[in-house]
Amino acid sequence: MLTERQLRRLDRLVRGREPQEHGFAQYRWSVALVRDLIEREFSIRYESIPNVRRILRETGLFPTYGWGRVMSRRAHDRWERDGRPVPW
Repeated sequence: MLTERQLRRLDRLVRGREPQEHGFAQYRWSVALVRDLIEREFSIRYESIPNVRRILRETGLFPTYGWGRVMSRRAHDRWERDGRPVPW
């Protein structure tokens, strides 16, 4: 399980960045790709995609097709203010 600190780091690694910046060949984020990033950065392996999807919801990074929308402005403001994941 990722800690609060790791969740904030994951947010910084993904939000506003492309997978190529982390050495991946893909052009768009997917849940499976985030799972691979988590394993690489934190040495934690999630076998279940739904578990990774839950993490993305908790951090406000829940993907849509092509990772087009990430977090509402209001949720982002709460994240910045409180420094904690915002429930989706």
